[in-house]
Amino acid sequence: MKRFAFKILIVLLLILTSCVNSDSAAASSENRYLDNCYMYMSLRKDDGIGAVLNRFNINTGEVTVLCPDPLCEHRNDCIFSTVNRFYVFKNILILPFDYHFDEATQERWYEAVRYDFVTNETKVFLNYGLSGRTMSDFSIVDGYLWGKYLMYEADNPYDKPTEGYRTYRYDIIADELEYMDDFVDIPTFIYDNRYYFINDIMIYSTDLSGNDKIETDIPVPIWTPAQLDMSEMDNGYLYYIGYGSDPDSDIRIEYIIRINLLTGEYSQFQLPQLWNFRIYDGFLYYIPVYDEYQYYLGHDDFKNKDIVNNTGGKLMRIPLSGGEPETVIDLGDEYLPSYSAIIEVDGKLIVDYGGFDTHEMFGVMTWYKSGGGKIVYDTVSGEYAVYPRTWNRPGGFLHEQNVF
Repeated sequence: MKRFAFKILIVLLLILTSCVNSDSAAASSENRYLDNCYMYMSLRKDDGIGAVLNRFNINTGEVTVLCPDPLCEHRNDCIFSTVNRFYVFKNILILPFDYHFDEATQERWYEAVRYDFVTNETKVFLNYGLSGRTMSDFSIVDGYLWGKYLMYEADNPYDKPTEGYRTYRYDIIADELEYMDDFVDIPTFIYDNRYYFINDIMIYSTDLSGNDKIETDIPVPIWTPAQLDMSEMDNGYLYYIGYGSDPDSDIRIEYIIRINLLTGEYSQFQLPQLWNFRIYDGFLYYIPVYDEYQYYLGHDDFKNKDIVNNTGGKLMRIPLSGGEPETVIDLGDEYLPSYSAIIEVDGKLIVDYGGFDTHEMFGVMTWYKSGGGKIVYDTVSGEYAVYPRTWNRPGGFLHEQNVF
């Protein structure tokens, strides 16, 4: 039962986390993309508990399992199974926080692993031991994986920490690891030979040695994970999405913030109510919410609630500099986009939409957020494609068919 609960927790963590940092100043593409394919996790076909890495071809809608072994069952010994977090940089898959459990010895440990798509070689480049359970955020900046974790005594890992946090960076191409003890935080992005860091109260930058610190207080908290636009960084301005709340109703309010990182000067405008969003190429793309309108889709027997669509099946966008919103996709009320993050890869946006499916354990109908399929929208041409999922596992895969 404990192992079952742990696997469920891992799947939930995967759903709640995403990566938005990039190795370049643009910081626009996800580090989960290779050869027209976006990498994502889905439930394992046989038991629906564990998860396995898949690749989704954004041009064809084809989905295949990332593991190259056709006989693999994707259990604990498969590095593509039940992955906590992952990145793709060039031809290298990085698993910076990989959990392991030995049933025979009851030993648990964490390690960082790389996999080369070209050579099919796997290598552990850092073993955290049990200290890995205290891992903080990661980022990929300027070709390096950055990470931070809390050190514990090896013989008594549940005692108080003895060495504090250790920050490291790993050169992905050169396969070299170094500890960066002069860095308290890990950088979010690099621009003009300066690292930029984001925390709850400020954005600050340093030179590449961690010195010459410049701080800027942020007027509105940054939505995390941070989504940024650096198209005006030459003039010192950064766009980000901030949030607050209505003092009369405590309803969450989102803002587009344009802030000068040198002077602290900023401007803002309030966004319409939305589900999720993605900053890309000077626009905020988002799924709207219309409180005054609800379209009945059906009843979720497992959760005992009605499923309604209050988005109108739309994907909209608004310029970061302000202006009127416009609809870029209108699929109609039957399509309910999911709460999952909108993903951008190679100028295309990936939006999951939901659908009803049979709950395996109890045999009743329930709504899965990605149970309907995926929508791919080309931000350049304005064209889009809808790829329905064609079998009865939520977001899963078949060995025999390349469908989801």
